[in-house]
Formats: sequence, C-alpha cells, structure tokens
Amino acid sequence: MKKLSKKQKLIILISIITIIVIIGIIIGANIIRTNIANGNYNSSNGSSNNGNLLPEYIKKGITLGGVTGTLESLDTSDATATPADIAYGKTAYVNGVKITGTYEEKVPDLTSSNTTFSQEINYWTNQNVTVNVSTTILGYTLQLATGDPNVESNWHNASSQLMMQNGTIYARLTNGRKSGGYTSYTVSNIDKVLPELRYNTGITIGRNPGDKTINLSAAIKDDDSGIAKVIFYYKSEINSSYYTHEIDIAQINGENEGSKSYNSGNIYLNLTNNEYNGHILYGYWEAYDVAGNKCTSYLASITPDGQSSYTPQ
Repeated sequence: MKKLSKKQKLIILISIITIIVIIGIIIGANIIRTNIANGNYNSSNGSSNNGNLLPEYIKKGITLGGVTGTLESLDTSDATATPADIAYGKTAYVNGVKITGTYEEKVPDLTSSNTTFSQEINYWTNQNVTVNVSTTILGYTLQLATGDPNVESNWHNASSQLMMQNGTIYARLTNGRKSGGYTSYTVSNIDKVLPELRYNTGITIGRNPGDKTINLSAAIKDDDSGIAKVIFYYKSEINSSYYTHEIDIAQINGENEGSKSYNSGNIYLNLTNNEYNGHILYGYWEAYDVAGNKCTSYLASITPDGQSSYTPQ
C-alpha cells in the first residue's frame, strides 16, 4: 500500500476535526432548543437579554431568561353560558369564543301605588289642563302617551302632559331598550262645548196685562259639565238698558256637575205701568255651564196686542 504523504495526512485530519465540530454544533443547538422549549434554560451569567420578557407572556412554571412564567391556558370548551345569561354589554369567552351579554333585568311596571298623577286644574274648566306625573321608582326614564299605548310611536319622554280635551294618559318606565308595564289616568273635567238651545229658540215670551209682568221661559241642555247659571234680560222698548234676573243652579268652575237639562217654566218679571202699557217688550237669556261656557237664546219680543217674534242673536 502506498504511504500517504504528510500533506495528505494533514488534510484528512483537518477534515475529520471539521466534521466533529459541525456535529457538535448541531447537537448543542438541538439541546439548547429543547431546553428552551421545556423552560430548562437559565442564563447564569446574566448575559441573556430578558428585558422584554414578562411573566404573563411565559407559560406558568417555565423559566426563560431568568423570568418565571405565570401564563395559564384556560380551557373554556365545557362552558354553557349564552349571551342571554350574561349582563348586557359584558363580555366572556365560551368554548374559545368571545360573546357579549344581552341579559337585562325586567324594567319595573308602573302601578297606581307607585305612580302619582296631579292635575293643575281639578275643577270643571273650558281651558287646557296640565297633568304632572311622578313615580317612586328611580333609575329609569319616564314616558307618557295619550294615544293607543300599544303603538310604540305614541310614547315620548316626559313628566307632564298638556290635555286639550278629556282623555287618558298612560305612563311607563324604560331603560332605552326595554319598557315596563304601564298605568293610566283619565282627565274628565274639560268642557269646551257651549250649552245648547232646546225647542229651536230656547225661549218663549208672554205678557200679563193684569199684573203688568212679562213672562219668559228658558229651555237649555248641556251634556258635559251641566247648566250652572241662567240670567234673564228684559225691558220695555222705552228702556235704554235691560233689567236682569239671575237663577243660580251650580257653581261655575266647581267640581260638581250642574243640571244636564234645564226648563225654567214661566218666569214672571215686573215692569211699571208706564213701561208695560202700549209698548213692545223684549227678553232673552244667557246660560253658563259649570265649565264657564256661555250660550244665548233668541231675542224674543211681544207687541202690546200679544204678537210675539224671535230673532237669532
């Protein structure tokens, strides 16, 4: 066998050493990588750069670069909560998925025991009436409606309601998304309708030569607040102004209703001989209902020979 030269022997030795170094580097790198993955690597000389390592970023129980981890993986696969089980607006993770809660406690119902309605006018009136509303339940928005309470668009945020006619006010609470049950209050003291004449003219006129009197009658009806007062006006054609005769039935702007129908019968009113004899006599009446509305009868007149006539006013 041919002997190798010194040069060839040197090349072979260098090649063997190179292969051994490369194998050592590969084996060392694998060992370090494995230790790091298992958290067993710890720099004892403090030369490791761990300034960006935080415990919450490293798995609990593993030390990396001198920092011991606190991160725990939470298994949520067995969670059964749904959005309806979690408070509105709060978030949670269920089976690895983030969900937002939709649950809200029921908005309290309003009742006659926790709600107060207060009218600014409690007597019969022909004016608009403001009703103030309050409740002992706090933390919600008060809403009112005067139309169908089952129609959502009828509700509005308010604590008072102006009523221009009789009707019902509804009140409820809301949190902006849901609403509670409503309670109600009825306004029934508004009357803007005038009393009505009965029997066309509403008045009759006569004269009594024996006692020199004019006799007048009134026939009126009012289906709402009722008749409160009737004032008769009468005179002779020679008088510059009317005499008056007042009949009070109920209090104007009172809380009690008046007469729904009023028939006075003949009211005999005295005149002097001079006023009575040979002259035309005139008469009419004004009637007020309890709310203060007024109507006026026809103007009645009667000649000395008893011929009567009635003229609208």
